[in-house]
Amino acid sequence: MQLGKERSQFLARLTVEAVETLGGDALCLDPDGHWRQWRSVRVHDLLVIDQHADESAPRSVNCYFTAPQDIDPRAGLAEHGRRFAFSPDHLLFAVRWLHKGTPPDVELVLAPPFKRAPDLWLDYSVGVLLGALQRADPGLRERIADATAP
Repeated sequence: MQLGKERSQFLARLTVEAVETLGGDALCLDPDGHWRQWRSVRVHDLLVIDQHADESAPRSVNCYFTAPQDIDPRAGLAEHGRRFAFSPDHLLFAVRWLHKGTPPDVELVLAPPFKRAPDLWLDYSVGVLLGALQRADPGLRERIADATAP
């Protein structure tokens, strides 16, 4: 199953909107062992992290699947004073900026092994993120749809 251009744009916009609207600041330990101040939101078992552009890369908004058993008080990610673990292996997809310019050009990148079977997680992810956003802002669905219309 391929996502197609419209579904990819909708998922990308929905993911960015979720972290910008619902997210908060989180202190994260990156894979290189550096502490970073990123914005994140956890909705059910999805974790969205907005990794701002820095000297190493342009901006990336990453969506992970986090199972409840992943919660660990020794983890390096805190949200509203709570700490939990997530694995880079659980990356579902990333919205990646292709450069640091304005306006941004973005691409949706599906992470293996999820790339082979988006039908297993796509509808669930859209439903979780859209549901959380609609509870926060009932008119948001139409604005997102208008913004991604061809």
